[in-house]
Amino acid sequence: MKPIVLTTMLAFAGFSCITPADAQSGEWAWISGDNTADMAGVYGTKGTPAPGNKPGNRDSHSGWKDASGNFWIFGGENQSNKDYNDLWEYTPGNANGEWIWVSGSSSTNATAVYGTKGTAAAANQPGARFGQSGWMDATGNIWIFGGNGYTSSSQGYLNDLW
Repeated sequence: MKPIVLTTMLAFAGFSCITPADAQSGEWAWISGDNTADMAGVYGTKGTPAPGNKPGNRDSHSGWKDASGNFWIFGGENQSNKDYNDLWEYTPGNANGEWIWVSGSSSTNATAVYGTKGTAAAANQPGARFGQSGWMDATGNIWIFGGNGYTSSSQGYLNDLW
């Protein structure tokens, strides 16, 4: 049995990938993002892919792949210690390399809007944070837990589940 090879690596706002065939030669392909550090994001219109859209630089964010092979990132912290609560989607193989800003704020250090526990609402949003856990379940639900970030009234280590 051949070992499984990591096919995509998520790093800040850019993607690099190495295919199983290229793994033997160690050849990478730059797919998206900037070749300069500390770049700001370009949000465009929420829910609309566009060639210029891109998440800003970040560290300690959550990232995962959905059942369709799309990549997702949430939150993180930039070089100025400002936190994000934005959710982004990237579809590999998209001819234009377009990111979609899916949810969250385009500004940093956004506070949470909790609403009623257990009830989804359009106004609800997790606060900006870094170091959180994030995943997508088998039915496509996105889950975020904890991290260091913002509630509706304070900042610190969190134990909220979204």
